[in-house]
Amino acid sequence: MTIVEVLIERIANNLNRPFSYAYDLDEEISIGVRVIINFNNKEIVGYITNIIQDELSYEEKCEELGYKLNKIIKVLDKSPILNEELMLLADNLS
Repeated sequence: MTIVEVLIERIANNLNRPFSYAYDLDEEISIGVRVIINFNNKEIVGYITNIIQDELSYEEKCEELGYKLNKIIKVLDKSPILNEELMLLADNLS
C-alpha cells in the first residue's frame, strides 16, 4: 500500500502540517504534484510532500492506525510542479 503525505492551502496554524492519505490509483505519483483530496467533507487541492510504501494492506493499515485513511481522489499533474528547491523554500517559510 502507498501512503502519501499531503499539505493543504489553509490559513490556520493547526493545519500547517502534512495529512496522510492512501493512494491506490493506477497513475504514477511523485513528490511535488497536486492532488484532489477530501478534507473536512470538501474536495480541495493538496501537494504531495512525501511518499511511503507500506507492506500492510489498506484494511490492515487502517486497523493499525485506529482510523480510516481517506484516499486520494485524483492526481492533477503528470509531473511535479514543485521541485525540491521550492519544497525546501516552502518548508523554511512555514
